[in-house]
Amino acid sequence: MKEKLHFAERLRILRDQRGLTNVELGRSVGLSHVSIGNFLEGQLPKSEHLATIAEYFGVTTDWLLGREKKEAPSPALREAVPEYLIDDALAELEELKERVLSLERSLRRLKSGKPDPGAAEGEGKKKT
Repeated sequence: MKEKLHFAERLRILRDQRGLTNVELGRSVGLSHVSIGNFLEGQLPKSEHLATIAEYFGVTTDWLLGREKKEAPSPALREAVPEYLIDDALAELEELKERVLSLERSLRRLKSGKPDPGAAEGEGKKKT
């Protein structure tokens, strides 16, 4: 009896964390929205469906059934990040590194009393 309650509660938590409807969750794991609704009402899935749901959410079947007491992992750690987002983040990181290095060079020149080559170019220009 406890497993049914744990499963329904934990499935609801995971579904809500991802902002999914029963229809969306059902499509993602190959089940009908009616089956998902039944699970949320306390019906336990067949073992193969339980394993599919656990895999989808990145948790163990034991956790879903309440046999493990630890909390579910953060949603951000369970979801696969699209590769293009990783590439974009790496490109931004490289750009930030260059800016930091440039700032560091400027600060070292200021500290040593040497003029900043970029600042000398701007001194002769008229300001409008």
